Amino acid sequence: MDITVPYKIGIKLWSNNYQWFPEAVKRFQNKEFDFIELYVVPKSFHETHWNILKQANIPINIHAPNEHQLNLATSNEQNIFILEEVRRAADFFSSEYIIIHPGVGEDIQCIISNIRHTNDPRLIIENTPKKSLIGNDSLFGYTFERMKILLEETKRNFCLDFTHAIKSATSQNIDAQEFIGKLMALHPAVFHISDGDSTIEHDQHFNLGEGNFNLKFNKSCVLQCPNAFVVLETPKTNNTLENDIKNIKFFKDL
Repeated sequence: MDITVPYKIGIKLWSNNYQWFPEAVKRFQNKEFDFIELYVVPKSFHETHWNILKQANIPINIHAPNEHQLNLATSNEQNIFILEEVRRAADFFSSEYIIIHPGVGEDIQCIISNIRHTNDPRLIIENTPKKSLIGNDSLFGYTFERMKILLEETKRNFCLDFTHAIKSATSQNIDAQEFIGKLMALHPAVFHISDGDSTIEHDQHFNLGEGNFNLKFNKSCVLQCPNAFVVLETPKTNNTLENDIKNIKFFKDL
């Protein structure tokens, strides 16, 4: 069990989850979590609704929309609009980071160009599984080599999603722990945590302890990165945040 926690641990909310914002404020004040990672749904910027989080001085970091809405492997006006809204949200909350996925497709130069054009040092690139939940195209950021090139070319930091890494290892028919070990060489600043079934290639977000992942190994990786941000991406139940808190306690007690 953790005595001195060397990392910051947070919960995931969507920008239109207004019903949970008052509870989030109370639980933050009770020191049940350290920050929120807010997934920005397109066209959801709402200063009035978001003020409850801002006024409570909860550290809020940002997750950009996933590839079905923000696909950095393509060039279009939708990308520009979404990235502007995401950056506006990060400015509103004085966020330390913005998580982005590389996108769907093979055009690495387009991905690099989009990230460079955005020119925001807060951008952090997250690894992905190979299999997308929408469509049959492969997600770009599923191999070590691709992530290494992206990070080197864009000079951005790295978010290691353990579930994505394990799913990718299944797709590549390689050992998951060895693959995670390689990804650790990219010096993650943020970690995403959930459980799942390692035999399934598609993304999953199980409660901790409900899948077959080696969660103690995953936590040992987190502990190698002092001051990292750790985000629980586990299910919401009974229309409260109680399940998030249960998963946080589970992780701390590993």
